[in-house]
Amino acid sequence: MIHYVARWNPKNEKNTWSGTTYFLYEALKSKTTIDRIDAPSASIARKVIAKLTKIPLNYNYNYMNH
Repeated sequence: MIHYVARWNPKNEKNTWSGTTYFLYEALKSKTTIDRIDAPSASIARKVIAKLTKIPLNYNYNYMNH
């Protein structure tokens, strides 16, 4: 199982990160079981990923907040 954490474009999921997030999710879903975790913000996404992996994420996330 893969935990897929993403902050989706609320207006159109297919446009999230120019479609990369959506189409990667769809491709993975066709190959394995996916636990989709919708993060309402970048900071929550970071916290979820750190909790799932037990690895603290300490690099710059400024690009995610724009």
